[in-house]
Amino acid sequence: MFSDTRLLRLNGSDHTNLLVCFPHAGAGISAFRNWPTRFKNHVGVALVQLPGREDRIHEDFSSSIVELSKAIADELAASNVNRLFLFGHSMGASIAWAVAEQLWFIHRCRPVLIVSAQSPTPDKQLAEQTEYDLPGWFELLGEKFPAALKHPELRALFEKTWTSDSQWMKRELACFHPSVLPVDVHAMYGIRDGLIARTEVAQWRNFTSRHFGLVPMQGGHLYWLDQAEPIYTTIEQLIERYSNVTS
Repeated sequence: MFSDTRLLRLNGSDHTNLLVCFPHAGAGISAFRNWPTRFKNHVGVALVQLPGREDRIHEDFSSSIVELSKAIADELAASNVNRLFLFGHSMGASIAWAVAEQLWFIHRCRPVLIVSAQSPTPDKQLAEQTEYDLPGWFELLGEKFPAALKHPELRALFEKTWTSDSQWMKRELACFHPSVLPVDVHAMYGIRDGLIARTEVAQWRNFTSRHFGLVPMQGGHLYWLDQAEPIYTTIEQLIERYSNVTS
């Protein structure tokens, strides 16, 4: 198992399987603050902390998606765990897929992919981000405007990260074309999400030659932040299902 780095924060190194969590735009590892405790009896948890947020707020988020995914994949491949589960939400789903590509094509490692609230070709998402102010953006997502963002300093920090991530996505995801992978893919979406619809999430089935599953979740684009229990249960069931299956 690898040690903590600035990019990957490890919890539960005594497990033979590892769940790797990739955050959405504007977020850092605090979005997954409850996950290590919740999954401690099931799997180790590694949280991806990208530059430009939280304790890395002063770092520039400028790496290409190829450079970023290779750095993450190289660390994960060196961990020698039995099985990797990659969970990515929204922007994080695209990064998780790019990491899976590196794991397969370079290291011949076959992770289980859990992609959430994202399309394999998020052209609509990238276009929509230029058309709404922050409250309007949350309305489009099917979410209430967070009370914390009414605080000027917190809102300024979020807007800085969100703007940086938006610029990065427009540069990197616009030219990122997912490869077809021989990995199992489990896709999730919020039924009230006005940004990424079920049909768009379902397009991931075109990029796997193995099993594909599509799971609806109650809520909007950020469904799992307010109603975490359904996604916890779903991931726990997936981990249990794969625990005795050979890659």
